[in-house]
Amino acid sequence: MDDVTIIGVGLHPFGRHGDKSPYEMAADAVELALADAGVTWSDVRCAFGGSWGVWTDPLTGLVGLSGLPFIHVFSACATGAATIQQAANAIRAGNGDIVVAVGTDKHARGSFKGDPTTTNVPTWYRENGQYVTTKFFGMKINKYMHDYGISPETLAKVAAKNYRNGALNPKAFRRKPITEEEILGSPMLNYPLTSYMFCAPDEGAAAVVLCRADIAHRFTDTPVYVKATAIRTRNYGSYEVNTTWAPVEEDVAPTVYASRAAYEDAGIGPEDVDVIQVQDTDAGAEITIWLRTASVLTATRRSFSPTARPRSRARCRSTPTAASSRTVSPSEPLASARSTRSWSSSAARRATAKSRVTRASATPRSTGLPAPLPSRSSPAERTDGLRHKPAVCSLRAGLRIAALG
Repeated sequence: MDDVTIIGVGLHPFGRHGDKSPYEMAADAVELALADAGVTWSDVRCAFGGSWGVWTDPLTGLVGLSGLPFIHVFSACATGAATIQQAANAIRAGNGDIVVAVGTDKHARGSFKGDPTTTNVPTWYRENGQYVTTKFFGMKINKYMHDYGISPETLAKVAAKNYRNGALNPKAFRRKPITEEEILGSPMLNYPLTSYMFCAPDEGAAAVVLCRADIAHRFTDTPVYVKATAIRTRNYGSYEVNTTWAPVEEDVAPTVYASRAAYEDAGIGPEDVDVIQVQDTDAGAEITIWLRTASVLTATRRSFSPTARPRSRARCRSTPTAASSRTVSPSEPLASARSTRSWSSSAARRATAKSRVTRASATPRSTGLPAPLPSRSSPAERTDGLRHKPAVCSLRAGLRIAALG
């Protein structure tokens, strides 16, 4: 779809900011996004805020008491995707020409300590040590290491790359490169993940300004078109941290279904993607989400190595964003792995290609894996105006696809 665009982006630095409140960080991010878009708060018709730690609508006390609708959003790790999805849908529904989406959180040091009853899990689940996400991440990547031949050295390469990228970004939390040897030699938390393979809860905020696509060029020459956003919950058979039981049958993660839906809505396939930016709560999560998002996991088992690539030509790169240096992005709590969010952008505008894409059935095969997406023509053969392949940023059960104009 080409009816909603992002025209402004604002990012508050990640890290530790003393007594600065999450509202103050969010206000800074909103002001930066408004300035980037060339609009003021009075131009905004409604807003959506995402956070795990605070209600976001009191933010209006800092950015302006204009009486606009401000809706709080929380969807665990998919909060960022859900917030932008709701903002885009508000524009499509005619609730405003210009809408703001903002996320913020301020986390204490150490691991998240939540109440399991908020996720429909009994208190004994925490008391016996199972309500710990580092355990969940370790178990998950262990299975992928068995299935795909992934080594601990590969996990260290992923983490080292992210630390290098963080050093390039003045708004990143971790800005010191760490070698693969140091990462492998750091204390083991939950096998095979060492402490330097995990991100650290921290503080920060981010905001975007969205508007109707037909007015975007009043504000910028390079609007980002929100092509698709998809959020999915798990099916029976997919592994879940917030549950006291395990299914007998096996199914793939919600990321696979969310990726399929977003690709189809955007009228592209994984082979059209150059860059995938993924959630890196831990080094293993980056690999598993890359496999799910880039290849939409066919039933064929493949080996994995740092140089091996799935069916897609996409390469997993954590570009030097504030969250790419082992940090948790706003509204990205480790305490829930129920859903995933993804974000993508492209270097060229595209005419509608969806009409020529045959939708693939999302019905799982007998193997428990969804059927692969239909093949698509190569970029040189396309007739829909696509000149460059998009980049995808994926962070665990939804996929958002956008295109630069």
